[in-house]
Amino acid sequence: MSNSVSRRSIAKGAAWAVPAVALASAAPSASASTAAPCVAWNNWNYSYENIQYVGVDGALGTVAWWTVVTPGVQPAGGCAAPTSVNSVTTTVNVLRNAGGINRYRTVTLNQSDSITTKVKTYDVASASTHPAGSLDYQWTVTFNPLDVYNLNGQHRFYTTLHPGDGGLIGGRITNLLQLDGITRVFENQGDQVF
Repeated sequence: MSNSVSRRSIAKGAAWAVPAVALASAAPSASASTAAPCVAWNNWNYSYENIQYVGVDGALGTVAWWTVVTPGVQPAGGCAAPTSVNSVTTTVNVLRNAGGINRYRTVTLNQSDSITTKVKTYDVASASTHPAGSLDYQWTVTFNPLDVYNLNGQHRFYTTLHPGDGGLIGGRITNLLQLDGITRVFENQGDQVF
């Protein structure tokens, strides 16, 4: 019976086998840690609506739009909890659409509410040159999405740009409107000039 295996040999073999089993069972949890992260999403979203040229099509008129707040919706693969957003700052740019050194139009920004904060951060009057495509005016508008959502039944606030004197070509105000860096086309006109 020299070919028989002793109990001691079996025990030895079993001892060596245990770590291998442990490593094999640990492998799935290691690969699970490299799974794709969940998709981040916000508890509030906002958008711009009804961007329009208000008034007579010509030298006089006002540009206006609504900023609308909606509750965030968890997307497919979204994280269990949304990113909490309690302050949003949007940027309003008025760019030079045409014309030389003196061709610009005075523009003022007004809010219809008392819960937003507007700050004028750039004024063409302080610039030395006015080439086409350059920044004429810039404002930042800051708001708490929850405050806007509770403001009225439509969950939105109204912004207007009022033009002043100067800067006419063919009876049109020669500026471009950008909201958060995107040039906007007015819903009631095919061009981007006001």
